Amino acid sequence: MARISPTLDSIRYDAGFFREIDVLEKLQDTLPDGYEIFHSVTMHTLSGNAEHHGEIDLIVLGPSGAILLLEVKAGDVTLRDGGIFKAYRNQERDIVRQTQTQYAAMRNRLAAARLDAYVTNYLVLPDYRIDNDAHIVSIPRERIINAEDYDALGACVQDILERRYAKSDIAEIRRFLANEFQVSTDLKLLGAQLRNTSRSLAEGLATWVPRIEAPSGIIRVQASAGAGKIQLALRLLNDAAAKQDKALYVCFNRSLAINHSSRSVPLVSTTC
Repeated sequence: MARISPTLDSIRYDAGFFREIDVLEKLQDTLPDGYEIFHSVTMHTLSGNAEHHGEIDLIVLGPSGAILLLEVKAGDVTLRDGGIFKAYRNQERDIVRQTQTQYAAMRNRLAAARLDAYVTNYLVLPDYRIDNDAHIVSIPRERIINAEDYDALGACVQDILERRYAKSDIAEIRRFLANEFQVSTDLKLLGAQLRNTSRSLAEGLATWVPRIEAPSGIIRVQASAGAGKIQLALRLLNDAAAKQDKALYVCFNRSLAINHSSRSVPLVSTTC
């Protein structure tokens, strides 16, 4: 059974989408292991200063890395003026132009990602019957899977993809289609963020504690390492020095008292 990405639980359900779900499930049931089907794939391409957004109904990735784009159009379509058209509530869409745009966009996105894979596209008309002799100039009859071919959809897809190969790594192609980034932690940036966070927390402790008024004049602070206790003590010592008050800093860490506190508060006596 083929794999579906993303899972069916994540797709939308509306009246116009049920037939596409049928096609998706039929492909899943009839394609063997090694095939993967991507559905409702949004695509964003850039051409100069212009941006284009679109969606591909189904993309089938074969075991050898070949890619098949499937545009599914349920219900009736119209063959007119050498083209195929689908009527919607407020507009009529040129299906052939849509498939050509999707194909060109996929080729461009693969090239931008430096991926070399065979790509082709087919039109699936599961509810429409087209005579085998009904050729039109805009799309070959062989690229249309209609109602007569629908039962053999999985076999058709396998026949299309099994003889085609990708030159690029298949795992990279899969990540590309699944919109999966390869990311790693920037340790330098993470370290800077941790230092900034620690500094902000420490400054907060040294800011609000001096505002507390205690009748006894004694304030006891109990906090974990890195919370800013030393910064608070140095702030209080500096405030005392500014007022020319006597202050004593008792520290049980000799190196901290002598090497750090004495330099930070030179006018205040420290002992350990």
